[in-house]
Amino acid sequence: MGVLTLNKLAKAAYEASVSKGWYESPKRSDEEIAQLIISEIVEATEEVRNKRPPVYIINKGDGAICPLEAQDFVSCEYRDGDKPVFYMKPEGESVELGDGLIRIGDYFGAHGWDLAQAMQQVGVVDKLLDLSLAQVCKACSDFMEAQFAGLSPLACHLKIERMLTNVDAGMSARRAFGEAGVAIAAYAHLRGYDLEASIKLKMEYNSKREYRHGGKAL
Repeated sequence: MGVLTLNKLAKAAYEASVSKGWYESPKRSDEEIAQLIISEIVEATEEVRNKRPPVYIINKGDGAICPLEAQDFVSCEYRDGDKPVFYMKPEGESVELGDGLIRIGDYFGAHGWDLAQAMQQVGVVDKLLDLSLAQVCKACSDFMEAQFAGLSPLACHLKIERMLTNVDAGMSARRAFGEAGVAIAAYAHLRGYDLEASIKLKMEYNSKREYRHGGKAL
């Protein structure tokens, strides 16, 4: 996938959703999209509550939780010799935060909007257009560090969720999702997570999943 920028993420996330059949249903409302993004933050909360690693897989043999380190951020492919057997689902707070940003990217990609510009307009000083996601996270954390200072992880999650509920309070989804994107990127950096690696890992896993995977509603 190479270096991932915000708008590359938006394009890739939308194209992946289309390829898996998620745009064959009637258009989802902005409120529904907001709830789906919130659901990813709720899953991140559960990972923190259960004191699990930021990124891990569950061993298919014995059910053991296996943390993944930076050098493992290449593939969740389980191989038998030269043949891939199955892809193990990446889990953890960093992955769920990545899922939230993937959903935001999907929304912007579907509308043909500039995600970097929307996040820039929140007030981030650095220009985000051509930055890698790792650089974006650093820029966003510089902007939001004071707002997260002294807060627990769960309080930070709640802060992000409140930004997303602004859609129901009359704020445009473009603005609300842009703000949430900045907050997710900032928080991940402040936690010391490699959000770009987590997103690449999850998108690779998603690409191997079946059409309309998971039995979810359209």
